Amino acid sequence: MPKVLSYVDPVEGFRGWLVYDTDECALSAGGCRVQPGLTQGTLETLAARMTLKQRLLGLNVGGAKCGIDYDPTAPGATEAIRRFFTFLHDEVLERYSMGSDMGTRWPQLEEIARSCGIPSIKYAAARAQRLADGEFFRRIQLMTTGVGALAVHQRRAGAGLAHATLAAARHLGRAPDELTVAVQGFGNLGRGVAATLAEAKVRIVAVADADGALADPDGLDVPTLIAADDRRLIVPPGRGASSSELFGQQADILVLAAGGDAVSEAQAARLPARAVVVGANNGLSPAVEGALHDRSVIVVPDFVGGAGGTASVDVVFGSPQCPSPEQVLDRTGRTIGTLVTRVLERADQDGTSPRTAALGMCAESTYTPGERPYGASPFGDYGRPDKGVAAAAAAPRPAARPLDRPVPDREDCPHERSTVADSTFFRDLFSTEASRETFCDLCKYQRWLDIEAALSLSQAELGIIPQEAARTIADRAVLADLDFALLRREMAASRHSLVGLLRTFQDHCGPAGEWIHYGATTQDIQDTSLALEMRGTLTMLRQQIREMLAPLARLARAHRSTPMVGRTHAQPAVPITFGAKVGSWIDELARAHDRLREAQDRVAVIELFGGAGTMAGYGDRAHELIEKVAARLGLPVPDTAWHATRDRPAEFASALALTAGAFARIADEIRTLSRPEIAELGLAWTPGTVASSTMPHKRNPDLCEQVRVLAGLSASQVTAAFHGLVSEHERDSRGYRLEWAYAPDAAHYALAAARLTLGLVRDLFVRPAQMWQRLHQQAEQVGTERLMLLLTPALGKQAAYSWVYERSQRAQEAGRPLRGQLLLEGDLSALLTTAQIEEALDPLSHLGHAPCLADRMAERAERLLADPEVPASAVLETVG
Repeated sequence: MPKVLSYVDPVEGFRGWLVYDTDECALSAGGCRVQPGLTQGTLETLAARMTLKQRLLGLNVGGAKCGIDYDPTAPGATEAIRRFFTFLHDEVLERYSMGSDMGTRWPQLEEIARSCGIPSIKYAAARAQRLADGEFFRRIQLMTTGVGALAVHQRRAGAGLAHATLAAARHLGRAPDELTVAVQGFGNLGRGVAATLAEAKVRIVAVADADGALADPDGLDVPTLIAADDRRLIVPPGRGASSSELFGQQADILVLAAGGDAVSEAQAARLPARAVVVGANNGLSPAVEGALHDRSVIVVPDFVGGAGGTASVDVVFGSPQCPSPEQVLDRTGRTIGTLVTRVLERADQDGTSPRTAALGMCAESTYTPGERPYGASPFGDYGRPDKGVAAAAAAPRPAARPLDRPVPDREDCPHERSTVADSTFFRDLFSTEASRETFCDLCKYQRWLDIEAALSLSQAELGIIPQEAARTIADRAVLADLDFALLRREMAASRHSLVGLLRTFQDHCGPAGEWIHYGATTQDIQDTSLALEMRGTLTMLRQQIREMLAPLARLARAHRSTPMVGRTHAQPAVPITFGAKVGSWIDELARAHDRLREAQDRVAVIELFGGAGTMAGYGDRAHELIEKVAARLGLPVPDTAWHATRDRPAEFASALALTAGAFARIADEIRTLSRPEIAELGLAWTPGTVASSTMPHKRNPDLCEQVRVLAGLSASQVTAAFHGLVSEHERDSRGYRLEWAYAPDAAHYALAAARLTLGLVRDLFVRPAQMWQRLHQQAEQVGTERLMLLLTPALGKQAAYSWVYERSQRAQEAGRPLRGQLLLEGDLSALLTTAQIEEALDPLSHLGHAPCLADRMAERAERLLADPEVPASAVLETVG
């Protein structure tokens, strides 16, 4: 029986539900629907359909759906969804991995979730998959990244449906360039399938949605149709037809990408297509599906053809390394293509319909308690060059965390953890799970093998080495499969950082091993690996900054006019607002974000120039080769070798140190303003946290201080980086071996500082009453500039400064208020009226443009969050 959580809106009274189809899974997934007339029964049916998709793909995930009975176009829709999310808060954090569905959009749901204190609608998946926050956000950001005219979240299900169509075409014996397809529906699913099929050179002869249909036997201009509008088909006057006419168009395959029961029994009897691929939930009724099967029309059912969205999440979270946006779509498509091929083959073998065959496969798929949700599907394509769609089954499992293992006796301890970044007990203060994974030595060796595989495959494409040798090299480039005893012996014998691995790999590849590393030099592989590591670090750090900017923008908006004492040299200065102070934090972080983006463009580039940087070992096609390998790895190509020019790693370390310094300034300010004698800010405290072994009352700002420690350590890596700038002639090891030490440490410290600072700003609470009390107590001191300015017309600026200076200093020496000193000397009334005196000593009269500055910086943060690739300086110009 499904588990149902029911909701009644306290403001408008509408109903909503979250339905879990099964209780056996730690994680359940499914979309959020906003639809007038939505019922609990509809959501139960959809949740059961999601379970079929998860089971069919072999994922450890249950099906779920949520939604509200509400018009998504109504003015109050966003606030209605927000109230529903408040109800769902704990579920979305712990158990329910949400997606978009009818009436909702991914960016809209993500924004609403963040406003309710939920980091992402997929955050429960991060917990279940045991992903560090940095790595999770790095991966979830893929969903909103554009590929062509559409974002990944708009294309992913359509990419799966397109490859289901191509698999059905192969079953019919039709090549893509011979295939004709009609597509019903032109929302995200229809647009995604049309875009992917058009890229595969398939002829789309007809498309239709509720606004009508377009048909052309020579093929429609799909890119133009997609670019024309975001959510609907544009039918030019005089060119359109009714939507129902789509089902009479001559096409090999009909794709159903919108609505339920799309084809009537009468239309099914005349349908000219040889196959129907269903992506929309309940796109065909059982009766129509049966009638088509009786006519020998292949029907790929909805829970098979429409599983692309589910498969894409498996690719995003199950891949050993974070894929690129293009890889998400490609691997999703190949996963669904493999699945559909298997379903159709089984249907032929058993003499049943594809639906019956798929249901049989679902029944054979079992949930595995304790396993992670993603990364082990037998159909999953996780992008490893070695195992194709079955990669996860052979992928080495991560080792258990140190504290999960028994502590050895002292004499048996292997002494593996002697640095603070890897410490069993303290490492989370000095590094992150994501930074440790990025610079893990085993993962590094696997990355070197991946680069060797990419090199061999690219050389084979250009005819530089034999195709069969390249396939063998790529297929066997799996570190876990190598002979580790031989590897250790070869490394000891060679006393070389790479040759021992190459010899062991060559032995593993047999005769094909003679072609490994053809034309390359060690630094080609190791520098390219470093580029990938730097790219990953910079990407994660930028994501962490964006995560900080969201709560900071809200603070700046909320406290744009909250007055407080402005302090210079730790002494009262002039009044400011807390929003303006937060604005200065935003300003620095926005520049740091720009700096990291610009640095990534310069430093994360491929190295493939051979022994002395001439590319001589690659022959006449060297430039084509480097472009191909770079494309495989997602790296830009530099103009020349950087073997001896180590400014790229030095810039990496410098950019990280500057960023960590920005975090430290924020953390230190929070530490100071939370001191009991100031108490204008408060830090989160969890019962059970201990600050002192001897003073039970203490609540120390340890995390603030730790960020400052990390910033200092990060800065110290820059010194080592600058020592590595000088290499002799075409290269030597003095520079790049320094990088083995400082590059990982720089990443560990900066990413740890980012994680801690993010927690500080998310949990920060503001005490406006304390701010006002402190300001009121020091109103006369912070009013001296205003008093001086009011006196300037009568005395001149310098004389007015001296006049106020003398009286304010005498007041401080005498220990009396400035107002009392002015009354005592009795010469102010001749210069200013009583109202002017009161104005001068009222701190609210001298806030200047602080509220506007807060707004300006909040808008800068919001625009950067909306488009992370726009430089902060450009955003500033638009705000101004």
